Amino acid sequence: MKISLEMIGVQTTRQQVDKLKDRPTASRLWSTVAQIMKAETLRCFAEERAPSGAKWKPLSDAALRSRAYSHTKGARKRLKRIRGNQSAAFKKAMGGARILQDTGRLRASISANHGAGWAEVGTTIKYAPTHQYGDKRRNIPARPFIGLSQSMRDRIQATTRKWLEEGV
Repeated sequence: MKISLEMIGVQTTRQQVDKLKDRPTASRLWSTVAQIMKAETLRCFAEERAPSGAKWKPLSDAALRSRAYSHTKGARKRLKRIRGNQSAAFKKAMGGARILQDTGRLRASISANHGAGWAEVGTTIKYAPTHQYGDKRRNIPARPFIGLSQSMRDRIQATTRKWLEEGV
């Protein structure tokens, strides 16, 4: 899954970018844009929110319990027999659950790529689209983590404007 950014705007700006994208420093511009996109995507994980700023739906009780048991599996049988879900280890595992970050694999897979005139951010994890768009059959809500936030747009605009003004 990937989301690409394409520069669309006033014709003169487009012509300037086309002229300048073959210069040796153009690669630095698009590399910077790609890194901005990646940083903003990782910020979505840290703040547990969509690029639009909307908070992700919280984990269901079943998901919290499942995670807590998997993180306390060495003591699972003993915990159930003695106190059920009331042990300190179980409560700690339930309270520390981060949305979309059980193992950290999805967040760690976010990568950025760029070339002459383009930049993209994405992941190769097979289950990423399920979390990005949701799955009604399995009752998994959409928790978008890749997209263009206003903050990302502003940073990319400022970076591109500075690069064009300097004419590097």
